[in-house]
Amino acid sequence: MSAEALADRAARLAAAVARLGDDAWAERVTGLAGVSPPVREGVRPTYREIAHAGTGLVAALADVERWDDAAREARELKRFFAATPDELGPVAIEAFDGLLAASMARDRDELEDFVDLVEALFP
Repeated sequence: MSAEALADRAARLAAAVARLGDDAWAERVTGLAGVSPPVREGVRPTYREIAHAGTGLVAALADVERWDDAAREARELKRFFAATPDELGPVAIEAFDGLLAASMARDRDELEDFVDLVEALFP
């Protein structure tokens, strides 16, 4: 994974969470790859957009062995999706819990399984 690809994934997630109004999360994500803080404009992002941008960033961080950062972002995704149980149900929360566990275990293969699961849940 190149630094440019990591920066692109960080910028995508930062822009999405900025549109949610979560400035602290957006600022932390931009700091991971040294990208400019996003402008908070546009429509609220979809769950799919947050899920794909978030898991993409977690995978990119794992690819460059930044496991602590990957776990931090996986934890943030789990927090976000755990706040939506009535809308998404328990399976989505479990998928992000697995993403966090794989990040903490520094298990790239297991992490990829949960990235694939999230993509299947949010087509």
